[in-house]
Amino acid sequence: MLNLKKEIICQRTDCPRPATRALTYFVDKPGIASLVPKQQMFCDEHAEDEMLSLQQPGLFTITEADGTVTVCTVSDLTNVPMFNLIDCQLDVLASNPYEMDLIAEMLNKPSQELAIWIAEWFKQPVDHVADGLKRLLEFKAVKSLGSDNTVNKARRFGIAIKDEDIGCVRSHLLEVSRAFPAAVFLLEYGDEKPNRASKRVMRAGKVVREVFDGDKQVGPWALLDIFAPFRAEYYGETAEFGSLWQPWLEAVMAAARRLKGDQTPASQQPTEATGQHA
Repeated sequence: MLNLKKEIICQRTDCPRPATRALTYFVDKPGIASLVPKQQMFCDEHAEDEMLSLQQPGLFTITEADGTVTVCTVSDLTNVPMFNLIDCQLDVLASNPYEMDLIAEMLNKPSQELAIWIAEWFKQPVDHVADGLKRLLEFKAVKSLGSDNTVNKARRFGIAIKDEDIGCVRSHLLEVSRAFPAAVFLLEYGDEKPNRASKRVMRAGKVVREVFDGDKQVGPWALLDIFAPFRAEYYGETAEFGSLWQPWLEAVMAAARRLKGDQTPASQQPTEATGQHA
């Protein structure tokens, strides 16, 4: 069950607090191990109470067809922090359809170098990490971008991950970006609550621009659309990469002053962002 902030609430009756712990366990019949785990979610306080309750003998019973009551036991009981899910939206602006297809293929093929780096960092076997990355990095094509869908050189991808995995995703995307230096990668992600969000512009293996909104409001609170000038450059096909950033930024600042009620004369305000440069 979710509250008004879209948070999962504690499963203890009448507890309105957000769930922060996940209890996972198996209920086994005598001599028969269950293959289906059970999971419940509670706040910190009630998770501890439920841990004790689940370990009481005779908590779970099964009545057989002949009326015999079989006492089951709880096994493999764990109490771990809940992870937020992060929705990632990636727009790739490529030079041509062929490059776009190559990028789409590489998005789902994490490099061995990335696996080795993560394995060394966490002191895990490389093969284990490589298999995990293949399962994690499964970008799904959502739609083609642009007004002419027959020229499929820009595409949107999506992926949902645990918040602890966002570093792997960002590192992987920088590698892909480095392999295709002419393409522009626009990554937007935020958690499911949602109380934080981020936008990142990448090109040639580098983070060009980034903005983060961590305000504890319902939904993105002040997340500027830093993608706008880069989209304008790409679809306008006349401006160089990065050339519209300053005009766009000045236009945003001018708009903010107007919203605040600034009485600065129009002649002293910076011009709106366009594709023209002096």
